Amino acid sequence: MIAIHLYYIKRYLQFLLKSHSTRGFGIHSPFVFDFVTNTLGETHPYYIYSKIERLRRNLLFDESEVYVNDYGTGKSGNRKIAAIAGKSLKPANQAQALHRIAVRLNPRNIIELGTSLGTTTAYLAASDSRRTVYTIEGSDSLLNVARTCWRNLQLDNIESYCGSIESQIDNVLQKAGTIGMAFVDANHTNEATTLYWEKLSAHTDDKSFIVFDDIHWSPDMENAWQKICINPKVTLSLDLYYMGIVFFNRDLPHESYQIRL
Repeated sequence: MIAIHLYYIKRYLQFLLKSHSTRGFGIHSPFVFDFVTNTLGETHPYYIYSKIERLRRNLLFDESEVYVNDYGTGKSGNRKIAAIAGKSLKPANQAQALHRIAVRLNPRNIIELGTSLGTTTAYLAASDSRRTVYTIEGSDSLLNVARTCWRNLQLDNIESYCGSIESQIDNVLQKAGTIGMAFVDANHTNEATTLYWEKLSAHTDDKSFIVFDDIHWSPDMENAWQKICINPKVTLSLDLYYMGIVFFNRDLPHESYQIRL
């Protein structure tokens, strides 16, 4: 574990030297420049931010225990909600970036692999109440906590599925049809990520895009990300370090950019 964290830090320092800022300097593609400066780099506080962040704070101080069935690590057992929140919830700036991306690109639907406590799901669902968010979580106790959060936020455009991603993804894809946006935040291994990619990419068109979380978490994840980026289906790829985005639109430049959030 220490070796993985040291690798993560080293890769981040290397990333800082090569990446563009959200001011867009050095980016020649008009689409990418506009997307980086006006979506990723936007600082306007959307109304939903404060509401979801209050829920995050509540979760971070919730000392009650739930039983977690973890398909990713295989380490199931009782855990405090506060500990889960501290370890697994996406930081506010990253979750809010996902919200802005969904607002800007206006996908027909959103599929999320890995619900956890549901704060990122809430950010995605709040991007447009008319858009359905399909989300899969392996632990029913975590999903129950997430559903309570969504009710408190009065979000009723979320369809949640409990079980391993492998057992649920075909059902979700059949229900959703062609993917608008997908956010993959699940088992961070090459094998699992490759499987998710194969399933999701088979249901895309030129308006679809997929966001992968923690693409630099380990050499294993980096390998999966690099293989995805060179796939013939992918046109544009954006490496935000903490996550990566791939597009399928043939009108976009066949390029890769590294962007600092």
